[in-house]
Amino acid sequence: MQNVVDIENWVRDQGTAQVPEAKFYRVRLWDGDGFDEKRTLSDPKPTARQVLEAFERYPADEFELMFLSAEGELQSIDLSATIDLREKGPERFFAFRTDRLLSFVVNGQRMSWGADRIEVALVRCIAQIPDDHALYLEHVDLPDQELAEDEHIRLDGQELE
Repeated sequence: MQNVVDIENWVRDQGTAQVPEAKFYRVRLWDGDGFDEKRTLSDPKPTARQVLEAFERYPADEFELMFLSAEGELQSIDLSATIDLREKGPERFFAFRTDRLLSFVVNGQRMSWGADRIEVALVRCIAQIPDDHALYLEHVDLPDQELAEDEHIRLDGQELE
C-alpha cells in the first residue's frame, strides 16, 4: 500500500489504471477566486462535505462542490454524497459559494458552473478541447466571436451561453 497518491498525477501518468489503495489521497480544489491548491484526504470515499471542510470551506452548506471526472464530465455533488477517489479520478474539484448553477454549452454538451463567469482556458480544459482548435462564442444577432485563452465568458445573461 502506498502512503500518498496524488490522484491527478496518477491518472495523468497511469492513464486508465486503477488508482491504488493508499493511506492518503491528494486532490485539487479550484474556487474561482484565485485559490487552486491540493490537499490530502485520508478517507478514500469522502463526502462532499468532507472535501469542502478539508479545504476550509465553511459552512459547507453555503457551497456547491463539483468535480471533473476522468471522462471529462463535470458533476455537482450533494453534500452527503460520497465520492470514491479510487474509481473516478482524476479528482479535480471546484467549489463555489453560491445557491445556483449556471449553464453553458460546448460542442452540443450542456455543462453547469457555479460562478457567473468562466475563463476560456478552463472551458478548454473541462470540455477537453485541443489547443489547436479555436473556441467561438455563438451570438444570435451578431457574428460569432473567436475567444482568446485569457478571456472570460459571462454566464449570467438572459440566454444560455
